[in-house]
Amino acid sequence: MPYQFALNLCGSLCAECHESLAFVDVLLVAPRPQTDLIVAAVAEPKNTVTILDPEAFSSLQDRIIAKGSTDAEGQLAINIADERYQGAAFEVVLAISAVPQQKRQQDQELLPVSLTTLQPQWQQKEGFFFDGWRYCLPAKIWCAIRARFGAWVICGRVVDQGSGIGVAGAIVEAFDTDLFQDDALGRSLPSGPDGQFRIDYAAADFRRTPFSPLINVEFFPGPDLYFRVSAAGGGVLLQEDRSVGRSPGRGNVAPCACVKLEVPIRDVPQQADPTTFPYWTAIGDFNLASHINPLTGRTSGIPPFTGHRNNLAFYNNLQLRGVVPWREPGNPAGRLKYRFLVQELTSGAIAQPVTGALLHGVQVGSRNIAWKSLGDTLSIEQAPIYLADLDEDPVIPPPATPGPWGPVPAYKVKVDGQGWAVVSEFAIGGGFGVAGSIMGLATAAIAPAGTLASGSAGDAVAPAGQLNGQFFRLIFQVARTDGTPLPSYGRTLARLHVSNHGEVRRLGIEELGASGVGCSPLNNSLTVKHTVDHELLDFWSIDVSSAAFPPYPPAPPSPPFPNLLSGTAPRGGNGTTAIDISSWLPCSYTVSLTTRLALTDGLNDDSGRTKPITFCIDR
Repeated sequence: MPYQFALNLCGSLCAECHESLAFVDVLLVAPRPQTDLIVAAVAEPKNTVTILDPEAFSSLQDRIIAKGSTDAEGQLAINIADERYQGAAFEVVLAISAVPQQKRQQDQELLPVSLTTLQPQWQQKEGFFFDGWRYCLPAKIWCAIRARFGAWVICGRVVDQGSGIGVAGAIVEAFDTDLFQDDALGRSLPSGPDGQFRIDYAAADFRRTPFSPLINVEFFPGPDLYFRVSAAGGGVLLQEDRSVGRSPGRGNVAPCACVKLEVPIRDVPQQADPTTFPYWTAIGDFNLASHINPLTGRTSGIPPFTGHRNNLAFYNNLQLRGVVPWREPGNPAGRLKYRFLVQELTSGAIAQPVTGALLHGVQVGSRNIAWKSLGDTLSIEQAPIYLADLDEDPVIPPPATPGPWGPVPAYKVKVDGQGWAVVSEFAIGGGFGVAGSIMGLATAAIAPAGTLASGSAGDAVAPAGQLNGQFFRLIFQVARTDGTPLPSYGRTLARLHVSNHGEVRRLGIEELGASGVGCSPLNNSLTVKHTVDHELLDFWSIDVSSAAFPPYPPAPPSPPFPNLLSGTAPRGGNGTTAIDISSWLPCSYTVSLTTRLALTDGLNDDSGRTKPITFCIDR
């Protein structure tokens, strides 16, 4: 009757980290005749593990009774079909050609390792005998084996400082403090639900010098570790000093090093790029230097790949784009603030700061926050930062509170009464506007929409009733938080054309009565009246549509189905148009007035509006 022996093998990296012995050859070997099987079978495997020399490995080849290879989980079921085997004890030998997640392959001969001698407790199944063994090599032994292959590993957890709860989604980078230059050893994948991470590296990674590969110098056997922890979405959570690599527990670490990294997720100042200068660059997609005409205050040219139209004035809420680091370039002690001023040009009014009603809420940055978005796992999320009238930190539940906690809340940074916003040192990327806007301007607060002129369709709008936009100057200023102005970083847009007025759109059908609308059917004539007025009219048209055409049974209308009127000139126009509809089929029809303005908010151009009137022909 055949025998089947199942194995599940792993190796310990430390008390909390283990790995499966994947794709390892396993040999079941009959013991030597002189072996005391009772003593060998009861011995602890940790005391019997032996690395075999080539001669010893060669001598056991004729005693192999079965062999196989583990799968990715370190599991294997071996069928023993050798007729010599009758259920006695056997030796378990591994033939290792590589170790899991080995970073670099090196010239390493097959490493045979004798684990122990086992006496299975065979249980009879249907048609065969079965037993199994699960074993994890102790860290001291397994890590020594890994070192034979030049495979070194760092295993650990990222935890919330204070609570000790694991933090998911953190990226850990490991470095070796060296005499000549610090070595970057590796970078982890985002940490798991309990904050666990792993970095695999090779011995060569910490033995190189500026003179490598000619000269490799490492005065101590292992690297001296220090770490940087970042959020997967950006932003540094922990930046250890290189001197930490010389501290107890971090210097000259073994091939398997296990660490716990505590991170203060919320309040970690971010590194500001010393080459990044405060700069206002654009309104939405329109670059100040290349796409806005300072003489007209309107757009000039079309930004690539945006789909905008040309020669547009501005309306609605504008995103003022640029970048402002939280520290002054070249002056680490210089904390920065900034503001925008807006000045109406026609009246010569004094420039006023963009604050209060003039401030439009836009996201100016993000900062990291520990949050339970999915279930009860504490992970690193990006909380948006907005400018507002008051400082406001979101309420963050204690980490022990069960999740999920709902949507990630926003931070609000105060814009004071003079329009100044202090850049948060916690903003990912080291400042505001790294990914877009630095402030939003609500233009309706400086150029509100006027009341449209009343009247009937077909009548002209009197000059006194025609509405026009306004012109403004925008000024960007930067200063230190101690009040020291930094005019070299300032910028002024000399002219910005703003109009929030709607257009006059009047449409009527004379045959339907004084109101121009109604339910009375038409017979032979259609008289369309229209009035269109706006200083920035981009396009207007009057069209007729119907379910009757096309197709045209039995023939198209005569005269042809009309596109009545259209235009692109400013201020539009007005008038009355008579159409012979005596040959049109009895059906319902729609007369439509479509208008579109030459306006943009910097991201989206005005797409237009349509005003319809429906009538029917009944004969």
